[in-house]
Amino acid sequence: MMTVRSKSIAAVIPFIVLASYLLLSQVHDLALNITALVVMTALITVILSFSLFKESKTGPRWSKSVILFTALVIRLLFFSQPPTLSDDMFRYYVDGRQILAGQNPYCKAPAQIKTVDTSLMAVLNKVNHPDLVTIYPPAAQIVFAVAAFTGSITGFKAILVLMDLCVCLLILLILEQMGSNRDRSILYAWHPLPVLETASSGHIDTAALLFLFLALFLMNKKSWIQNAFSGVMLAASCLVKLFPFVFVPAFFWCSNRKTLMVKLLSFGITLFVLCLVFLPDIMNGFSTLRLYMTDWEFSGFLYRSFRSAGMPSLVIRGLLAVVFLSIVIFHTLKSVNDQTIHGLICQFHAFSFAYLMLTPTLHPWYAIYLVAFLPFLPGVSGICLSWSVFLSYYVLIAYKSVGLWQESDVMAILVFSAPVLAWAFKATMNKLTSQYKQVNAAE
Repeated sequence: MMTVRSKSIAAVIPFIVLASYLLLSQVHDLALNITALVVMTALITVILSFSLFKESKTGPRWSKSVILFTALVIRLLFFSQPPTLSDDMFRYYVDGRQILAGQNPYCKAPAQIKTVDTSLMAVLNKVNHPDLVTIYPPAAQIVFAVAAFTGSITGFKAILVLMDLCVCLLILLILEQMGSNRDRSILYAWHPLPVLETASSGHIDTAALLFLFLALFLMNKKSWIQNAFSGVMLAASCLVKLFPFVFVPAFFWCSNRKTLMVKLLSFGITLFVLCLVFLPDIMNGFSTLRLYMTDWEFSGFLYRSFRSAGMPSLVIRGLLAVVFLSIVIFHTLKSVNDQTIHGLICQFHAFSFAYLMLTPTLHPWYAIYLVAFLPFLPGVSGICLSWSVFLSYYVLIAYKSVGLWQESDVMAILVFSAPVLAWAFKATMNKLTSQYKQVNAAE
């Protein structure tokens, strides 16, 4: 059984986490107080990491209800606040309202939308790059429409928070299904990144995670209906944000051969139907996607380094893409020796980590996929990267104050170097510990 001291520590940790988030929620405008954001998120990440540093040998410290209730409360502290760290949500809302009005969101850019609805006009004026047609895939558009039905930005975020809590629950269930300690789920449920990027900024990535974890939870079940639904959810995840497409080969590689065809068919049919609904205007979205892939960049250390050395942008992007795809192929083929769900999630962790280190465009919310896999592989490098991405928000200080968007090479270096230094430190300590044990054994 747990000692009195262990029980006391376990009981106080959720309150410390809640108090930290309560203090952070009192910051008037996070975009103008990035230092407070960085310091408080670092504190919370350290608390979560150290609370799991030595797992209890007598079982979980916290019940499911404590983990989920704490996750709910810390999200409620932020969801009613207007999004300040990112304005992507305003485009989400406009896309959703377009669908509810019976219009295809891929037909017109926000700047071309004419409306007499004053509430919609107020949101239209906040959309970034209003001259570009939406880049978000069909499944995301359906989520936008459902959330926009609430009629407000706060209601929209409430739907996303609910989906995020479902992700927390699925992580708990999969951990238990694998026989792992459910305490590890706090690395997502109480982590600052999903809390702020979903409850405060309202990013759609949480919907992609929900569908992805539903696919994982249902894969390789005995029922063909469950396996078919697993394929449907995987397709939905890919068509919320395109990044989950990199998980698809490994997912099917690790699938039960008896149910593989069912999942493949349901996956393919879902992709086809969702895209068919938005034809032919959906092709306009590919123009924005092409622009994103060839021109946009933010906080990508390797890309910025090569560009400073004089290499052409498209060459750098091509090289980084080849390296990333090579990592994906290598880990997918390597999985032939481990086709368990844990092995599959470890691959997803590797793909997410590699993408964040290689991408030319590294917005903080891109790391939410990595955070979702931390409960299954809580490595020090991944934990450090899940926090260091907040450093890139320093660009908002000047932007919000004087309208100047000026990225910092220093911040890009810090975001990249934090996980690298953490890995080097851990490797060094492991080597020293091994040498120490060898010396003691020899004596």
